[in-house]
Amino acid sequence: MKFNKNLINIKRDGDYNFDRSKFLRLDRNERVIPYEKKDLLKVSKIVNDYFLQAYPSYKIDLLKKIYLKNKLHKKKNYDVTITPGADIAIRYIFELFTDCKNKKILSIDPTYGMVNVYADIFRYKVKKIHEKNLKEFTNKKNYNDIQFVYLANPNNPSGENIKTDILHKILNICVEKKILLILDEVYIDYSSQKSFLKEIKNKINNILILRSFSKSIGLAGLRVGYVIGSKKNIRIFNSTRPPHDTSYLSIKIANFLYDGEKKYLQQIKKSRKFVVEFCKKNQLKYKMTNANFFHLYFDKQKIKNIFFKLKKNKILVKSNYLGSLVKTDQSIRITLGSKDQMKFFFKNLMKVL
Repeated sequence: MKFNKNLINIKRDGDYNFDRSKFLRLDRNERVIPYEKKDLLKVSKIVNDYFLQAYPSYKIDLLKKIYLKNKLHKKKNYDVTITPGADIAIRYIFELFTDCKNKKILSIDPTYGMVNVYADIFRYKVKKIHEKNLKEFTNKKNYNDIQFVYLANPNNPSGENIKTDILHKILNICVEKKILLILDEVYIDYSSQKSFLKEIKNKINNILILRSFSKSIGLAGLRVGYVIGSKKNIRIFNSTRPPHDTSYLSIKIANFLYDGEKKYLQQIKKSRKFVVEFCKKNQLKYKMTNANFFHLYFDKQKIKNIFFKLKKNKILVKSNYLGSLVKTDQSIRITLGSKDQMKFFFKNLMKVL
């Protein structure tokens, strides 16, 4: 068999056969705060024959909530499309430019790992600018022969924001050079910085904004996200998609749980405050991010010891030395849970130290 040569050398790490349900899952930036039982009971009543048997079609209720949250009902040329998560939306975007001879994108580095995976799959060259050198994005020479620019704000794995003035300069260059800017805002609801959406004004034709219910509501298991763009670009974006790529049941559950977003984000805010206070009090070297995770820094050998001992105690964390996390110095990355969950984590961590 002759597979595409570029696929042979792509290595993908994964532990998809590992049952994580019995662990405190602080390793994947997922929601770990339980939903209220009354909400889960109501969700169970949503399931019926129609939602299981019919191809997904009716999305209007969820779209209305997205429009209201982002105040899009006041903007004539804006449109939204629901996607099976932000990661698949990124894949669809790569498919938009397959006719180009010299496929090339400009991206922040390090960033969300699937960007590089899709670049390899679709044979794109990636011009990378390190996160510490963001001003390089304002140099027009870096945009030669670029099909699109990918920026995550806040970025992953660092959790750092990109300043609004730099985003303006980048978008202006994209408008001048007729390049599409992909702004991945899946973590924006955790950030002190507001969405760039209100800053776009008449430049919507040169930008697509990605969001995900995996983060802001904590519905990673449903695989639901959405893309905001101009009506023309959303129409072109939708042309690459299978007809029924988003689960009907996922859409209905996301619509039902959407109203709990504020309460969840408030819980994360309280946990963030507790984590900072605990780290300072106990002289732990840490970095709190603008996303739903933080970093703790130790030497390499201690990281391995911490990782395995926490796992033995049914706590999962992420380490750049033990998995696919992009290297971000010598740290472990911990997802923010409830205040009680963070207390439990630190109680076990301090025993290991």
